[in-house]
Amino acid sequence: MRRIIKKLIALAAVLCLCTAFLPASFSASSVTYELTYEVLTDVTSARKGKEIVVSFKVTNHSAYVVSNAEFTLRYNNTLLQYKTAASTTGTYSASAAKNAGNSVGEIDVTFAANSLQTCYSANGSTTHDVQFVFTPIKAQATDTKVEFEIVKTTASCKKEYVSNNTKYDFDSAKIESKKASVTIPAASSDSTLKSMDFLVNNAVVPMTPSFSPTTTDYTVIIPYDNPGISYRLTLSDPIGASYSQTLPKSLAVGDNKFSFTVTAENGTQKTYTCTVRRLPLGTTVSSYLTTLSSNASSDTSSNSSSSEESSNTSSQASSEEPDESSEASSEEESSPVPSQDSPAESDSEGGEQSTAGIFPVVEVNLGVMFGIVLGAIALCAGAFSAGYMTHKSVLKDKRKYSKYSDDDDYEEVYEDNAVYDEDDDYEDDYEDDEYEDEEE
Repeated sequence: MRRIIKKLIALAAVLCLCTAFLPASFSASSVTYELTYEVLTDVTSARKGKEIVVSFKVTNHSAYVVSNAEFTLRYNNTLLQYKTAASTTGTYSASAAKNAGNSVGEIDVTFAANSLQTCYSANGSTTHDVQFVFTPIKAQATDTKVEFEIVKTTASCKKEYVSNNTKYDFDSAKIESKKASVTIPAASSDSTLKSMDFLVNNAVVPMTPSFSPTTTDYTVIIPYDNPGISYRLTLSDPIGASYSQTLPKSLAVGDNKFSFTVTAENGTQKTYTCTVRRLPLGTTVSSYLTTLSSNASSDTSSNSSSSEESSNTSSQASSEEPDESSEASSEEESSPVPSQDSPAESDSEGGEQSTAGIFPVVEVNLGVMFGIVLGAIALCAGAFSAGYMTHKSVLKDKRKYSKYSDDDDYEEVYEDNAVYDEDDDYEDDYEDDEYEDEEE
């Protein structure tokens, strides 16, 4: 019974503990925010030197107005430079940027309403015109995202704005903050000019050829009585690109070089060159251009006439070549001595003849050699066959006579000499052998 009571007490204690901790866990997972701070930016991307304006929006979910607030705006101070903060309401103040370490910059902001109208109203949202201005410090090799975040938030309502005349402090755990981000795009590689003009007395001077961002060499012609000239350039990428110029110290008669080197955001460079040609005294631009055009046309006509002459000469030469070749061939045919002009032809013909005469000789020699080899093989085969038959006959006779000396082995000899059945003279040989035995 005691054991049962102890178990029930332990179970009740466990249930009490669970009941005590469950509300806390549920309240942490489902927070009802009283205030929401949201960072706003005017752009989604910004390049080097371009300003980024940051503001914020406060949404008040509570039944109390916000008369005082403090928060800290954080950003990446290795990528962004803080410039200024401004507000037209006069209720905000911002500190100078501070370095919090680990590439983090901080700006402390204080809000203090001087009247009920300047408070953050209850159950509503207000976007205030306080603005923070940043600029990207440098271009990046790739698109880089930077964030703005509000931290260390506190807020309160003065007692005079509360019905019970008691100050209300907002719970920091119930103040929500939302981030904003801006992308710093990769550095541009555009190192071109959008336009380039040269001016004399504020009038644009014609340039040859007409300007194109991809063309880098130009010429401008001015008369002698205009010793001064100015230029006007427009970059294709005015945000990231820059240019430097190399100019002559004075505008002398003749050619004067003007060079402009455009450097893109990523370091790529392109150089444009314009030759300003100042004409001699007494020469006008129109007369110079007329002379230049006539010289060019005369050069063109002379080139065309020379090309026609060369074509006529080549055609005449081609028409005369068959007669010369026929004469040369007739001379070669009539003359028994080959011409010095055609040793290659005689050599090639002789080579062809000698090449044609080699193969029959080679074929005959191969046939003779093949016959000799076959004859030698036949002789060797015949000699081998004759020697083999002679050797076989000698062995046969030797075996036969050695066996006949023994009368007891006569039958064996007879059996051994059974091969003589095929010989027509077998019977004669046998009778002669028997006769010799009787005489003995």
